[in-house]
Amino acid sequence: MLKIITAVLILFCSFTMMGQNFRKIEKEIKALSGENIKDYWVALHNLDQEIAGGEIKDTHKTTIINLYKTAAMIHYHGYPVVQVYDNPAYTTPWLTWIHCSSSALKQYTFPIILEGRDKQQLPGTFFPDYFVGGMILDNYGLDMVYDLDFHAYGISPVTRLLYKFEEDRHAIDLKEVQKLAEDELALLTPKVKTEIGKWKLLQHDNITFFSIVKIRKDLYLMHYGENGNKKYSRLKPAGNGQYEFVEGYGFYSLNTANGTLQFRDRLRNTVKTLLPVE
Repeated sequence: MLKIITAVLILFCSFTMMGQNFRKIEKEIKALSGENIKDYWVALHNLDQEIAGGEIKDTHKTTIINLYKTAAMIHYHGYPVVQVYDNPAYTTPWLTWIHCSSSALKQYTFPIILEGRDKQQLPGTFFPDYFVGGMILDNYGLDMVYDLDFHAYGISPVTRLLYKFEEDRHAIDLKEVQKLAEDELALLTPKVKTEIGKWKLLQHDNITFFSIVKIRKDLYLMHYGENGNKKYSRLKPAGNGQYEFVEGYGFYSLNTANGTLQFRDRLRNTVKTLLPVE
């Protein structure tokens, strides 16, 4: 049965990449019962690990769909806990969340991580740096956990963002998850892309590239490593070469007025300056 469910999961991933039939996935998940619920959690875990191991193509698309499936499973069948499910079923929610490549999806579905913490299902040393730091990295393209430039007034970025996650905690609406997933999938095949500027930064002995791009009618900060997938964070223009992030609760903004890319804090102090790619 588990092998059948795994095959179905992979098939649905391929199908949704073309048709994005999230309603069909939701209907399938809602109909699960008994041992099939556990088998689905395990199959979803196995698919996640195949992605992490480089065994699945179109990883960006698959991780987005996997997080939607996770949200639907929790919505209809509850959070899988170690007291009920064997390993690895109860590890699936936080794994699919951390491996999702969409910062918008991860921010909206962060209540999954908070519920895992509340139910004591997360690895003891992982919270909050691994999860909140991962969200920061996906949204800004910068590893702020260990970069003291971002530890302002004795408070780390992780602490600030976690406070907002707690304050913003909400029930997860599957329709909103679907919308965010569809928006993210649309970025993988953009019809129009205009690059406004390109910069780079050396971090952890690897170069990360940053571009401000216009796709259709929206602006994004696109960032990617030398061998990594492109990730997009939606921006809104603030005039005079300045941009604000839609996600991230407004902790940082961008300034490009002098040709560099400056990350600024809420007080408009420049925290990090990136030089243009020549």
